[in-house]
Amino acid sequence: MQKSTSYSPFVLWAIGVLFFFSCAEEQETYEVRLQDIQEGVYASGKLMPKGYRYLKASKSQQIWEVAVEEGDIVEAGDLILVLGAEGERRQREYLKEQIQRVSNQQDASGSRINELQAQLNQAEEQYALDTKDAEDLAALAKEGAVSVQRAREAALKASQSRSNVEGIKHRLENLREDLRDRELGLRQQLSGMTQTGDSDEIRSPFEGKVHAIPHKSAETVPALRELALIGHPTEFMLELLLDERDIGKVKLGQKVYFETETAKGEIFEAQLTKINAVMDEESRSFLAEAEVDGVGPFFPKGSVEANILVASAEGAMVIPRDYLMDGDTVLMVSNEKRKVKTGILSRNSIQVLEGLKEGDLLKLPEN
Repeated sequence: MQKSTSYSPFVLWAIGVLFFFSCAEEQETYEVRLQDIQEGVYASGKLMPKGYRYLKASKSQQIWEVAVEEGDIVEAGDLILVLGAEGERRQREYLKEQIQRVSNQQDASGSRINELQAQLNQAEEQYALDTKDAEDLAALAKEGAVSVQRAREAALKASQSRSNVEGIKHRLENLREDLRDRELGLRQQLSGMTQTGDSDEIRSPFEGKVHAIPHKSAETVPALRELALIGHPTEFMLELLLDERDIGKVKLGQKVYFETETAKGEIFEAQLTKINAVMDEESRSFLAEAEVDGVGPFFPKGSVEANILVASAEGAMVIPRDYLMDGDTVLMVSNEKRKVKTGILSRNSIQVLEGLKEGDLLKLPEN
């Protein structure tokens, strides 16, 4: 990361701009000197996460579920969203509610289950009492302490208590089985809707960060609308638009110097990695990509202004652009018009390859 505090926001040209402090605009002469010169090509564009992918719906659908939040790190195959038709969503929600209701009824705290269990506990206690009475009276009847009839009545009561216990157990087991069958049927119905219904699961195509989820659950989104933006967690790239007049100067691997709206005054570096060979007819520009060096206060879709370093020379013979006349000629102090061969062109200066030597004095042409 490189910082600059002495240049105005768009002095990204400053990588190649030379300021001739010794000669103001009103100066009439200039002494040819050797200086470094750099040429930059302007480009505008935006920041995007490296390797990003927009996740989209193939058709208009409703968002049933948002499984992640912005900023989450996800693995390849992780569920991001579930989409489907609105009517089917309501049916699925109803089935889920019924499944939960039946599941709760199977719990011991479920009203009917709990009621039968309480009856069973009471019946078992009564059966234990009746059984003990029957056994005691049977023993006493053998000793002649009580009548045989009374012992038989106690035994009958104990038998009825046992039947009552068995009956409640049977009803309880039937209820549980019925609830299990109902839950299974509802789950199969829900599974069938998932497999054959009009629903889609949107999953992450790779490991990365969820940079954006612009829509919420229950929203209906049209076909091909952006649903999520997945990309590298920390590394960014530039998407730049190059003017068709400059495309011949730009090559892969060239340095890019750029500044963002969120970090005015800071200049960052990138490197060109891709140039689209097909021009966009509407904008008359070419799309290029550059990989950002290092990290910074970067945000997806943040606007940038950039300059691509397309040429540079050290110790070059340089003159101000104002001193170059039509036909690549210059005006010597002797009023001689001399033909020159030019090279690198920066914002304020131009390289002279032939026709001048260091120390020559030029005269500023009249407008």
